[in-house]
Amino acid sequence: MLAYLNMLQPQSTRASKQRDSAIQKAHLWHSEIVKAGDQAVILEGAVVRAEEKVRLMEVDTEAQIREACRGEA
Repeated sequence: MLAYLNMLQPQSTRASKQRDSAIQKAHLWHSEIVKAGDQAVILEGAVVRAEEKVRLMEVDTEAQIREACRGEA
């Protein structure tokens, strides 16, 4: 029985190392996913700000066109 357990020890060690490696990779991927999520939030904010600038420019342009039309009349 002891010989059998000694024979299984290398397999157990190898399995433990593989498990530890898989856990480490999972933590790494989790970290990368969190970073990507943070970047997505930042980019989404930039898009919202850009859209607001476009909206304000459209309003300003329309006002300038109306003013120019009044000046010509």
